[in-house]
Amino acid sequence: MTVALVAVAVTSGVTPAQAASFVGDDLQGYYPNSALYQTEYLQGQNYVVSPPSYAVLWFERQDQYTFLQHNFAPSDPKARCHTDYLSWWPDHFLRYVKTVDSCGAQTTTIDYGTQGNPIIYLPDLWNGSTWSLSGSSPAVYTVDGLVECTGTNRWSAQILGVEEMAPGEFGLHWRSNQTLTLSGSACAPTTHWQEDYWLVQDLPSPSGPQKGLKRTQGGDLDRSTYPDWNIWMDDWAGLP
Repeated sequence: MTVALVAVAVTSGVTPAQAASFVGDDLQGYYPNSALYQTEYLQGQNYVVSPPSYAVLWFERQDQYTFLQHNFAPSDPKARCHTDYLSWWPDHFLRYVKTVDSCGAQTTTIDYGTQGNPIIYLPDLWNGSTWSLSGSSPAVYTVDGLVECTGTNRWSAQILGVEEMAPGEFGLHWRSNQTLTLSGSACAPTTHWQEDYWLVQDLPSPSGPQKGLKRTQGGDLDRSTYPDWNIWMDDWAGLP
């Protein structure tokens, strides 16, 4: 691919050259960053609360396609109690499969992969144009292994282009919108979710600037306060 010939998606404050630097990159190298995620983790601050609270994401490999994402510090006794299952499939798309939460008295799971077509988040390569895809996935909610609710998640995924997130900080912005409709007395009938992510090329790490997830913002659009989280990652840190 000749980057100079690609019409890149840019926003105000971003030059075509800055945007083009993301074109053709393998996005697995940013999320979860296949070169780092087994030795380092992301740490930063959640600015949706005041004062900001400490926030982390750390990853474990499940198999050659799937990685686990945790949001408690790796040294915390609850380190693995809340886990997202994400998977880069051989068809070159990142999928969100399920979330398992055992942080409380019960273990709850929301699973979108029971019929083999979980939610698509990203392609592995960005060609510089605005990209989008939509579809639907089954949804099964269980409590301690017992099915409480079933339904459908209608989703859309977008790469919106490169943005100047802060002065001198350029990130590739991608978004997931989801409409979750469930049947069952334990679940809200319909909820609407939006998640935004920004990938950068220069997160500090013990081994120098590295690619990674700089910011994630999102939550339930039906709640009176949105977003539920607004996390800016400061750096990669060594796993204990």
